[in-house]
Amino acid sequence: MFKRPTVFLRLVFIALAAAAVMLHSAHDGDTLAVLSVHDGDSLRLRRADGQGMVVRLYGVDCPELGQPYGEAARDLTRRLVGRRVTVLPSGGKSWRREVAVVLLHDGRSLQSALVEAGMAWVDDRFCRRAECDGWRKAQARARAARRGLWADADPVPPWQWRRANKRPDR
Repeated sequence: MFKRPTVFLRLVFIALAAAAVMLHSAHDGDTLAVLSVHDGDSLRLRRADGQGMVVRLYGVDCPELGQPYGEAARDLTRRLVGRRVTVLPSGGKSWRREVAVVLLHDGRSLQSALVEAGMAWVDDRFCRRAECDGWRKAQARARAARRGLWADADPVPPWQWRRANKRPDR
């Protein structure tokens, strides 16, 4: 097919390089160390250069600490303290926190893990990315299995709880 093998090898190299760039851009985020967790959906992280960063999880909302399951959601997220995660910023800010998707070492998102465990709601007011559909399906499975907050007869979403308790909606 090719008269000179070097032309073929160059094409293969270009194709592999292009694939590597696409894979890298698919996870175009920074890997950071988890320093602490405020609640289930807010984490304090440290970049490789030592700079700190506070992240609010994109698309999901965990129960507040004063709500049922608030401490359980925080405890689940606290398991990440001392570990490294990949942060994919969504481009938004919430109360001076970077809004982002947080990927775990196994490639799953923290959002997915929390929703699957019944420790977070998918917040349809803000969740617009493609992965939100998967989180909604996970939420339906958690609800059907009565996992976590879905064990309660009528769990109150945190945005309603904050409004009823005069806390600003974040």
